[in-house]
Amino acid sequence: MSTPTPGRPGRPRRTAAELAAERRRVAHEALRLFALHGVAATSADDVARAAGVSLRTFWRLFPRKEDAVRPLLEDGVATVAANVRARGVAGFRADGSPVPDEPLSSAEPVRTLVRLTRNEPAIRAAWLDVYDSAEAVFADALAVSRGETEPGLGTRTTAAVVNAALRVAVEEWAWRDSPADALARLTDEALRQAADALDGRADGPTRTAEASRAD
Repeated sequence: MSTPTPGRPGRPRRTAAELAAERRRVAHEALRLFALHGVAATSADDVARAAGVSLRTFWRLFPRKEDAVRPLLEDGVATVAANVRARGVAGFRADGSPVPDEPLSSAEPVRTLVRLTRNEPAIRAAWLDVYDSAEAVFADALAVSRGETEPGLGTRTTAAVVNAALRVAVEEWAWRDSPADALARLTDEALRQAADALDGRADGPTRTAEASRAD
């Protein structure tokens, strides 16, 4: 009887939770180095060494160097989507802004990342890409809460407005150096402005144009 060839030794396969935790740890180191030295001057090897992983592991976790910051954004999207699935329309305030399950605990890393989007095109691209993907996530979550088999026009429109307002509010909060607890207020205001703009009541050029056409 032939003896089976022993398999190649190696580490046990890691769980999804372990991989997610490692991605977050690398993301924090990437953000720290990007903020300190700039994206162009920071190599993937620099990030890997700072995070205590091999370069090979880094490339397994992220397809591009700039993508190393994505877990910090994706966690926020997942939290909002979970709220919507669990609570439906109750997951949003009456004005449409999301109700967080807990206070923002990672405010400073998010603030640092958003500020990088002003001067780092690659980080800006990752930021906008995550928000673009978030729109579909929010729409699917709202559809589930509303009993839709797939997002309808109203659900997709609601998701798009909420998604855009969230992005603008976070950027305003980060760029103005607002305290962490100001984010909810800014989100409320951004959503109110969006609703007013759709109704033709927003301040600025839109309102002026509407008034001119009415005369």
